[in-house]
Amino acid sequence: MRAVKNKKIIFLILILFFVIGCLFLGYRIIKSFRRTPKVSAVVPVYNSAEYLPQCLESIINQSLNDIEIICVNDGSTDNSLDILKEYKNKDPRVVIVDKPNGGVSSARNAGLKAAKGKYVEFIDSDDLINVETFKNLFEEAEACDADIVTFEKTWFNKNAEPNINQKPEYDIKDTEHYVHDESENPFERDLNCNVIHDKFYKREFLINNNLFFDERVKLGEDSLFCWMSFIRTNTIAVDKNTYYYHRSAIETSLMGSATNQKWFTNYMLIISHLIEHKDDFKFEGSNEWILSWAVGYGTELLNFGTPEEKSENAKLFFDTVGEFLKIEDLKISKNQMREIDKIRSKII
Repeated sequence: MRAVKNKKIIFLILILFFVIGCLFLGYRIIKSFRRTPKVSAVVPVYNSAEYLPQCLESIINQSLNDIEIICVNDGSTDNSLDILKEYKNKDPRVVIVDKPNGGVSSARNAGLKAAKGKYVEFIDSDDLINVETFKNLFEEAEACDADIVTFEKTWFNKNAEPNINQKPEYDIKDTEHYVHDESENPFERDLNCNVIHDKFYKREFLINNNLFFDERVKLGEDSLFCWMSFIRTNTIAVDKNTYYYHRSAIETSLMGSATNQKWFTNYMLIISHLIEHKDDFKFEGSNEWILSWAVGYGTELLNFGTPEEKSENAKLFFDTVGEFLKIEDLKISKNQMREIDKIRSKII
């Protein structure tokens, strides 16, 4: 009886090892299929059918082939989704994320979560990039293990065709880089920290720091994203070449047209986010930096609208920054106090 029992135990152990082996082999197979491309292009798409093919062509024809193109259809009502499907059928590197309309922040977040690449670049669906963009930026990022590579962008008329095949002016060896310390104010450097189109990000850096777009913010969201990423970065590379071509005067894109009221509300959401995360800003004078943006936004946009609208916006301003202004060691200049009093005077 004991011999039979021992055989059963040995048999069960063998089965257990077999199951473990199968699971391990399955894991290796699945992992091998989950390819890690060098670059993920994240393209939020909303009613941009007219210019979408030109945008996609500029990405598909990159000199760096090892890429994926994450296209997030954000509830388009034109034939943008059909165009995406056509390109997916032609090029397996195109990945479509189809979702209800949620705004550009929501679309970019969906794309970032779907991305597998080592690096990420966000590209608007009516814009273009130079043919050497991903190749050069990837090599530069790898050379100095950069979390962010900054570069130059330019604007072009909506019906123009810029030369995206032109050779970059500066060589890769001309790229500068610096190591950022959290006690240093990164915004004192000339890095254009207010827009996302001229930035190339290490995806692991974004994910590990939980850097996603604030989906409450529908306008000016890229400035907030850039600010929150720059205070957390370790190494930044600076490329002087122009790689990004931003199409101007497109009313159907994700930017679209917006009223002054929407801009003000969104700017206050941005300030609210900065205040909520003020302890993440470690450099000296960071609270004063936040204050300068708050006062600047308030005084600029309160010049527009009816007296009633100005009054409501002024109330929103103080609802947003009221407690922040009470911080004991906050340094408020005389000029800022005058501007704050002007905003208060708008309240009916």
